[in-house]
Amino acid sequence: MSSFMTPLKGEILDNGNLLVSEEFDYYREEDNDEVIKVPNGFESDFASVPFVFRILVSPIGRHSKPAVLHDYLCELYHLGKVSRDYCDEVFNEAMKVKKVSLYHRLVLFGGVRVYAYYLAFKKKLKGFL
Repeated sequence: MSSFMTPLKGEILDNGNLLVSEEFDYYREEDNDEVIKVPNGFESDFASVPFVFRILVSPIGRHSKPAVLHDYLCELYHLGKVSRDYCDEVFNEAMKVKKVSLYHRLVLFGGVRVYAYYLAFKKKLKGFL
């Protein structure tokens, strides 16, 4: 079974973001025993929930650790090291590991997928114009 192997330790910055103070690891048993290491010094905004949607889900909670992991994977995506689908798949898996409720998983995972489709559409539109 996949699991977080180390605790999330960090400092809340003046801008509300988290600065990871110790590397933390996520073990993916389902994917050839892969270990994802979020490095010391990484900065995350937890879950990027637009203000208007915060009535549905808070940016912090049981999903915080998976959200920090997702932010890190998205940085790797922007560097061309992983796919966006991979980032979102791991996020959903990690939320299940942390026993995030189905409701919150659907809202958060749905949000990241809608955003991914938006980015892809924007990229195609830019190439078209």
